[in-house]
Amino acid sequence: TNWKAIYHLYKILAEHHPSNVILLNKAIAAAYAIDRETALRELEQIKGLENNYLYNTALGEVNSDLGCIEEARTFYEKALLFATSVAERALIRSKIDNCQPQ
Repeated sequence: TNWKAIYHLYKILAEHHPSNVILLNKAIAAAYAIDRETALRELEQIKGLENNYLYNTALGEVNSDLGCIEEARTFYEKALLFATSVAERALIRSKIDNCQPQ
């Protein structure tokens, strides 16, 4: 997967049609194209998705990758509050279960 190209395309899309969902996808692409720190900064700048399970799951993933396990668990638990499908909830629960100090 060419994450740098994906990130670049989301960057252009965000410039022309900014929306929180586009910014969320851009931040996720940044995690793979650039680094997790950049992704975290971009995620933290998004306002209005605090009650969105995908947003909180992304914050959990990035924090987990950065070794911030307690922060990751907090975001996963928040994501669980907003996830509605059985599959989404099961996946998030497995991420919570995997949040073990290293």
